[in-house]
Amino acid sequence: MANRIHQSVDSTDPGSPGPRAIQDGYAGLLRSARQPPIQPAHATSAAALASALAHVPAVSNDRSPGDAPAPFVMGVLADLSGQPGDPLPPVADRPFLPIGIHDFDDRLRQVRPRVAMSVPNALTGHGRLSVDLTFQCLEDFGPDAIARNVPPLAKLLHARRALSAVMPPTRGPVDDGVAARTRNVVVQALDTLSAHALGPVAGVSEDMHRTAQALIARIDSLLNRQVNAILHAAAFQQLEGSWRGLHWLVTHTADDRGLALRVMNLSKAEFHRSLHRYAESSWDRSPVFCKLALGEGPSLGRPFGALVADYYFDHSDPDVALLTQIARMSAASYTPFITGVDSAVMLMGSWRELQGRRDLSKSLETGQHAAWQALRDLDASRYIGLAMPRFAARPPYGAQGQQVEAFPFEEELSASDLSHYTWANAAYAMAANMNRAFHYYDWCLRARDAELGMAATPMAPTAIVDTGDGQAAAYPTEAIIGDHQEAELTRGGLMPLVGHARHDVAGIIAAPSFNRPAVRASGDAAAQAHLSSRLPYLYACCRIAFQMKRDATSRASPPSASATGVSATPLPVAAAPANALPPGQRADDTTPLLLRAMQHGAIAWP
Repeated sequence: MANRIHQSVDSTDPGSPGPRAIQDGYAGLLRSARQPPIQPAHATSAAALASALAHVPAVSNDRSPGDAPAPFVMGVLADLSGQPGDPLPPVADRPFLPIGIHDFDDRLRQVRPRVAMSVPNALTGHGRLSVDLTFQCLEDFGPDAIARNVPPLAKLLHARRALSAVMPPTRGPVDDGVAARTRNVVVQALDTLSAHALGPVAGVSEDMHRTAQALIARIDSLLNRQVNAILHAAAFQQLEGSWRGLHWLVTHTADDRGLALRVMNLSKAEFHRSLHRYAESSWDRSPVFCKLALGEGPSLGRPFGALVADYYFDHSDPDVALLTQIARMSAASYTPFITGVDSAVMLMGSWRELQGRRDLSKSLETGQHAAWQALRDLDASRYIGLAMPRFAARPPYGAQGQQVEAFPFEEELSASDLSHYTWANAAYAMAANMNRAFHYYDWCLRARDAELGMAATPMAPTAIVDTGDGQAAAYPTEAIIGDHQEAELTRGGLMPLVGHARHDVAGIIAAPSFNRPAVRASGDAAAQAHLSSRLPYLYACCRIAFQMKRDATSRASPPSASATGVSATPLPVAAAPANALPPGQRADDTTPLLLRAMQHGAIAWP
């Protein structure tokens, strides 16, 4: 391969530490890290969540410019266009754009997300209503904005405002001029209803107040039914969930000069086509890999610390093939890949079916999962994190949730059917943990909620979930995961997002990678295999690898380059000087390369 940093996960090239060398440093990394070793999750998930709903520890983040660590750049991949009106540029020409809370709507306006669909026509009661919406800001996903931007609904909304403006008093005499204006508005409203609504419309009675009031009630009913149909259409929900999930991540990322979010508008299908085009020997030339390997700025000064994708994967052959390519790309670029997993992987229609289920591991070990399990056994799979289930992306609309100003709107929801809720990818919850851990500790080792001093990530929205015993409980996720289930899912290579009943919070208690630790290992080897399958330790070692790459690149003169434009300078073997070794340790000892280099100053801590 043209570039030494493009080594596959099974590379044995002595010129590069490679992911295997990084893996070998996990156990020593725990002993050498500046912060205390991370303890495994204790007790039960519910107990862990309930124990610390308090606050994040007040860790000082003051540092002099010389002490600042290498920035942590998180890349986000998501289908943010929906059904774009104009063709999108090729993947190679799409940049990772900076995004933050202050320019979020600017980025949304730049992408111009669009949904074009047809929904049942609730105005007439038959046929379909064509809906074509282009969004300019996050508020455009709300019910009042929908009503303003769908022509038939906009006319009804205009009639409602006109009726409200001329509503005559309930008592006392009415001026002839007021009565005339009211009659004109009522007649116009009747004409609007006749043109767009179902059934005959009653005429104007002598009681103008009662007539106007009845017309407003009828318009409200029509608006409620039609807006609910639009809000809960699959295409609309998917696009809204993507943008609200991204917004949730942005609002839960600290305004820190060492943290940066970068987003690329890329659908899962486009990502698949891009990697498939560069399959086999040319995979290291794929556009996304080149962007990851180059990082940001010269000399890899701002490497991507993680890549978060708002996608969902299952055990189907196309998805396993795509995950295999992603794992290889992530391992070669030292960039962990966090994404969502679909309930279909456990042969379920939705994650709600988890309730009451036991022996979950068997659902992942059927004959249909042969390729899925084979992927788990690859070393590269430790760079993949699969999070589940989804969490509610926003509170419900209505009197008990988010109130709509333009008209009284109640969102139609059911505890037994969660399909009408708008969901966000659980990968965003893990991404927020990583950013928060880096903000407080300059490392992502403490990327689990229980290790951040608060047992859960605040999630303002709450879904009403049927507990399966005839009861309903307020819950922030689409499934109630018990302690035993959480342990089984973790062993299956999934990252459960565990909600807490009656609290609008959820937390990731365990952060395993997709990798399955070697089952034949024992003793220290078993412990090392277990640690090597945990994402928090992988983050730290990937940053160390980037530090080595950056130092090697800065020392190279002139730097060599591969066909991709990525620096091809081989990473040096950082053997420790003989006089720097601890007493009793030989220069040819099997001390892990990266750990040895850190301990004896060959590499600065990031």
